[in-house]
Amino acid sequence: MDEDPYVGRGETRAVEDRLSDALHEKLTQRFVDLRASVLVRKMQDSHQLLAGISLKGEVSVEGYKVGNLNGLSFSPNLIKGSDPKPVLAAVRRVLPTELKSVLRILIMILTKNSLSILVVRFIGDRICWLI
Repeated sequence: MDEDPYVGRGETRAVEDRLSDALHEKLTQRFVDLRASVLVRKMQDSHQLLAGISLKGEVSVEGYKVGNLNGLSFSPNLIKGSDPKPVLAAVRRVLPTELKSVLRILIMILTKNSLSILVVRFIGDRICWLI
């Protein structure tokens, strides 16, 4: 029997790709569910959540990357098929405090370098810029 070996390879590759995609989706869903359940539990157990903003603008809460900050604009990392409410609730709780910390550092740098071109005032969780 003279079968083309390339045909069998292509079919095998297609099956492998479908299995890989299905595995990736299941693992992603499991991770997302874990992330959401950890954040919900931490918010219920504790008033404070461990959060941070990297130099690249990546926002993390309790070790989970939850989004990106570009200037003062936040873009959440939402994954299709998951409930965004726990992640967004955690972000709403921690982001104002983290932004205040980043802005305080910015003010210290500007003041140290005699570049006091702006004044930032915090009123509750709102940031007021006076230029």
